Amino acid sequence: MKDIFFIRLLVLLFVCYATTQQAVSSSSVVNKLTIQDTVYSVTFKNQLPPSGDKHDYYSLAPYWWPDSTKENGLPYLRRDGQRNPEAKEISDKKMLEKMATEVISLAKEYRITTNKKSLNRANQLLRAWFLDSATRMNPNLNYAQAIKGRDVGRGFGLIETRVFIPLLGAVDVLRRDTLFEQQTYPELKQWFTEYLEWMEKSENGKNERAAKNNHGTWYTAQYAYIAVFVGRKEAAVKELNTLKNRIAWQIEPDGTQPLELERTKSLSYSIFNLEAYIKAFTLADSLGLNLWNYQTLDGRSLQKAIEYVIPFIKEPSKWPYTQIIPINKKDTEKALTMCDYFFTKIHEKNY
Repeated sequence: MKDIFFIRLLVLLFVCYATTQQAVSSSSVVNKLTIQDTVYSVTFKNQLPPSGDKHDYYSLAPYWWPDSTKENGLPYLRRDGQRNPEAKEISDKKMLEKMATEVISLAKEYRITTNKKSLNRANQLLRAWFLDSATRMNPNLNYAQAIKGRDVGRGFGLIETRVFIPLLGAVDVLRRDTLFEQQTYPELKQWFTEYLEWMEKSENGKNERAAKNNHGTWYTAQYAYIAVFVGRKEAAVKELNTLKNRIAWQIEPDGTQPLELERTKSLSYSIFNLEAYIKAFTLADSLGLNLWNYQTLDGRSLQKAIEYVIPFIKEPSKWPYTQIIPINKKDTEKALTMCDYFFTKIHEKNY
């Protein structure tokens, strides 16, 4: 009887052990799935950048395609305005946009409700993207908008972090919480300090700053917002003042933007460039630098550029230049709101 009892006991213990191990194994799988289902990270991509470091942001230039005349398709060729679906296979850009969008939404909720749940969720997302050692993004864009067979990364890739502008505004809202202000904010400030230094010193950063078209305008806007965030207001003001030079070489006296008109989506890019100006001018205003009414001696100004595009935003079909895809209603409404905001700032009647 004792032998039977001990045998039954051993069987029971074995079953309990096996069940426990299965539960542990299942828990591990759930944990692995959970982290990717609940936060966003550059480390989740399925392709590594040339550095081999999954923490480096990586993306492909959207308008570059395999050369059909070459067996390996290299080097890629440009088709302006035509998005290569291959670029979507690398998830970093999409992940960044999703993270920023959610944090901005959560910050709006927190500002209205002071709900700790919104704050904690936003904090979780920010820490996963920027700070936690397992998932953080390195503070550089060395491998953004790469072109296969040509470039491992380009200055043009900086356009993809323009979401940092509203994101930093969200962080400022979250700083109302004492714990966030004491713990997460200083670490974020350090990350963006390093990123700003990369913008200043890297070849990609220098190339983007030198860009004559919308890329250069967005560089200035990003740089200034980040500089203010990390406490370098003088650097921000200095950079914002360069917008006067940009107006001189980007906008004609009649309001057209020749470098944007060269594009196959010329109306979209004309509006896109103006959006960067308005974001930058808004920040300049808060720093005591009034650029809203600035114009060159020969009459080039942001106002002229906005007045030129307004009729075509309302009736895109009358746009006299190349626009290979239609502008949707949501983009039209956004553009008109932007223009309305501009005229409010220069104290004129809305158009």
